[in-house]
Amino acid sequence: MENLPPHRSFLAMTNLSDNDLRVFHHIDRELYGRLVIDIGFEKPESKEIMAFWLWLETVGHPNVIDRITAVSNNAVRMIAEEAQACLAYFRSGMDPNVLRDSNHFPITAGLLDRSISFRDFTESMSSGILEVLNEVSEKIFDDSCFFR
Repeated sequence: MENLPPHRSFLAMTNLSDNDLRVFHHIDRELYGRLVIDIGFEKPESKEIMAFWLWLETVGHPNVIDRITAVSNNAVRMIAEEAQACLAYFRSGMDPNVLRDSNHFPITAGLLDRSISFRDFTESMSSGILEVLNEVSEKIFDDSCFFR
């Protein structure tokens, strides 16, 4: 486990065993457990929220998970609700370029130290999040996350 790649390149770790993936993603697994046990989100929606946050790390927003884990459960809930809003918006198929407001995620923006809006995301978001869901989330987010 000493030669693991940086967190942002976790999608390239297909040669690791599922157990090594779980060890590598221990912080992500703890946050998933907080979403489900402490905050009350359902497991499937928590996996999607985590996939969104992990995807943000792959597209140039490092340390998203670390920053989220450092805040209160109430703040995590608000950030998670923004992630859900983003996912719902893109599922709707609406064009983000028609929106006037440029800061659709004020809490997440504060976390990232920059304004962030629907326009910041491209069509690659859907495929990127699906890749994280299929290649990472399904392997690392299981019921063992709930035993601390």
